[in-house]
Amino acid sequence: MTVRKVGVFVEGQAELIFLRNILFHLFDPNLISFECLHLRAGSHDQVPFEYLNKDASIHFFILNVENDEKVLSYIKENEKNYFSKGYERLIGLRDLYCETYHKLSGGKIDSEVNDTIINACKDIVDGMEHSDSVSLLFSVMELESWWLSMPSIFPKLNPRLTVESIHENLGIDLSQDDIETVVYKSSVFLDKIMSITGGSYSKKLGEVESITSRITKDDIDYCVNNGCQSFADFHQELTGLI
Repeated sequence: MTVRKVGVFVEGQAELIFLRNILFHLFDPNLISFECLHLRAGSHDQVPFEYLNKDASIHFFILNVENDEKVLSYIKENEKNYFSKGYERLIGLRDLYCETYHKLSGGKIDSEVNDTIINACKDIVDGMEHSDSVSLLFSVMELESWWLSMPSIFPKLNPRLTVESIHENLGIDLSQDDIETVVYKSSVFLDKIMSITGGSYSKKLGEVESITSRITKDDIDYCVNNGCQSFADFHQELTGLI
């Protein structure tokens, strides 16, 4: 049996851990395998997150390139190498928020800036030799926006972190508001949520693991079906491989 190979290139540790955890909800675990690596000084360093399965029909190569704007440049520079090794698809995932965004938008969500950055990246993908087999997806504004769009996660972390208490303390209704349009820095907002019960969030490994390990298929379906468009796009990109 020929194993289908898919490369997924992400901007940071949080994205890598999140992807690793949700793959088990998106695919039959008996049909997938994956390895996770970290790009350091041009070398691919193994990190302790892998799931090797000799019976897998799809293998995911997940690489953390450690920089939002390097995701696309890495794919562009290495596409020929991956396709020559039999990869059928290369997928990039990065935050829409970045230093360039902040400078262009003046520190607020701006739909025109959204389009400017997304379209500029799309033009680069369209110019690649294997453009039909390359995708770049964005989390809007940050990966944490996707978690905020799964509100039932938070009572699992602490029973006091209900939708109602978050709304009362911070003025955002996670069950009603479109996080992609009302929260500029979702990582900062997530830290504010955790502070309600004396906690914090700063993208540390243990914090990311604690949150993402609690995500269920129901949380994923809720996020897809309740208006978080950037996650719905990423979800479709992955499940479309089946």
